[in-house]
Amino acid sequence: VRHVTAEIQGIDPVAPLPYSDYVLQQQIGAGAIGKVYRAHQKSLDRTVVVKYLRKAFVRQPHAVERFVNEARTIARFHHPGIVGVHGPGRTPGNGYFIVMDYIEGGDLQTQIELDSVTIRQAVAWTAEACEAIQHAHDHGVVHCDLKPGNLLLDSEGHVRVVDFGMARSLTTDSTLP
Repeated sequence: VRHVTAEIQGIDPVAPLPYSDYVLQQQIGAGAIGKVYRAHQKSLDRTVVVKYLRKAFVRQPHAVERFVNEARTIARFHHPGIVGVHGPGRTPGNGYFIVMDYIEGGDLQTQIELDSVTIRQAVAWTAEACEAIQHAHDHGVVHCDLKPGNLLLDSEGHVRVVDFGMARSLTTDSTLP
């Protein structure tokens, strides 16, 4: 009954965040499955990241399920080294998006390309990434796409792991859910 009532009121219980609350500002990334934008969340007056599922995948139930489950997977983690998620939402055109914390700074791949990295810094970043990934493992999840482009550096120079879209469950040996 709640599910039907929510849909009648225009709220999708699987992806409840309201599209109208976010104003896209700039595309900051893209991958095979989606595009990523820096956005402004009007209700809380803050900068966030909005990741959209590409239109080509919206009519593929398995792709939609994986995308929405990425938000659910990340939401299970409460670790300073893993980017926080606010949840999934739907667009008026029936597209899907995920809202996450915005991390001021670039990814590790760009940092490596732009500047030399000391061994000390590389070791520190590796240790931080390992702690975050261990936290995911402790929650039964393997990232499966860990690379410098999926490691962000926050404004204080600490690593934050992103993009759990390819994650697998340790308990079922399959892709999430």
